[in-house]
Amino acid sequence: MDKRPGGGRGDAAGSVDGLWRGPRPERMTRRDMFAHCAALFGGFAFAGRDASVLFGGDERSGGSADPVSPASSLMADGSRVSGPCLEGARVRWIVGWTPGGGFDTYSRLAAPFIEKALGVQIAIDNVPGAAGLVGAMTLSRARPDGKTLGILNGSGYLWNRNPDARSSPDLAREFTVLARVSRRQQVIVAGPKAGLRSVGDLVARAKERAIIVGVTAPDSANFASLAAVTDLLGVRTEFVSGYPGSRELMLGLLRGDFEISSLDIESYVDVPGLESTTALLQITPERSPDPRLADAPNLAGPTGLVSARPDLFPGDAARVRSVTAAITAYLEFGRLFAGPPGMAPALRDCVEHGIHSALTDPGFAAAARRAGRSIDAMTGEEVRRSVPEAVRAVRAIEQVTAAAARRIR
Repeated sequence: MDKRPGGGRGDAAGSVDGLWRGPRPERMTRRDMFAHCAALFGGFAFAGRDASVLFGGDERSGGSADPVSPASSLMADGSRVSGPCLEGARVRWIVGWTPGGGFDTYSRLAAPFIEKALGVQIAIDNVPGAAGLVGAMTLSRARPDGKTLGILNGSGYLWNRNPDARSSPDLAREFTVLARVSRRQQVIVAGPKAGLRSVGDLVARAKERAIIVGVTAPDSANFASLAAVTDLLGVRTEFVSGYPGSRELMLGLLRGDFEISSLDIESYVDVPGLESTTALLQITPERSPDPRLADAPNLAGPTGLVSARPDLFPGDAARVRSVTAAITAYLEFGRLFAGPPGMAPALRDCVEHGIHSALTDPGFAAAARRAGRSIDAMTGEEVRRSVPEAVRAVRAIEQVTAAAARRIR
């Protein structure tokens, strides 16, 4: 029997066979097969990676992915097919920190709204280690089929603590950024046993000996903030690292493992038991209205410490302004929702639209307020456009963080 499509079936077979061009089925790739099916049935028109996703996604995976649904695809005339692009799929959501911290909280708050927007089921998977780096690399190495997403420390991946060797993931190349959920707003806090009540006390103590500083890891945003700010103040430091997340860092602060650390403002004001600690400096361009931070000045901005008390910052004034701008730039990126690199543009746009719909849902805003979390959503496209400029700005702190990393115990 003729093994060609329709072979041995008379006239009908001949009419179909007449449409077949190029390689025969036994020699065809998935992409060839799709192109011929499109020609036969006038359906979807895909090119490049879009076609590979429909027939199995990323080349790295050997092509065994499930097909994405039509909403992740483009019609032949360029219009998008309506409907959820991953409807019915189970999505693994990677959180690179332990449960209960800020990244975990934002993920669990957003999950039901993303499920509603995309028609999926989300399973939160906490993969802690190295201040989120283990989770980030797990996400980066996943197949780009939309079924593995997660949350990233966007601030931490804008800078490289070792300028001579690429030691941090590349935010632009190793992930598909889909949204920003919030900025990072941090505060430098002294523990109850430190005996520090102000930035002036901190500077005076550092003239006697190095200040012991607690951080999660050398690639964390709290490390970068503390390294940069203490360098600006001329404060000598030694760093204690290895705390898996913000909750463990707070416990270390209360125990007296170290004298100061940097915490997200929302975590600081939301967690009971930190009343015995002292907020020294808000690492923000604007002061928080929370009364528990009333005595803590902010770093940047017209009324910030850099402008109001230049005597506290030894060294060149231009450098002080440059490093302060770098700190502000990387904290702007905050917490990002992302997928693996190489997501097909149509799939990426569909998932990004669904996530943005979730983040701008009034119900999500209400849930975040109840949890004491702020929302400052930005689309993935806006974030991706901003990355190159932010990376250039943040270079001002790379030498500082590289030097500080050598003082980690």
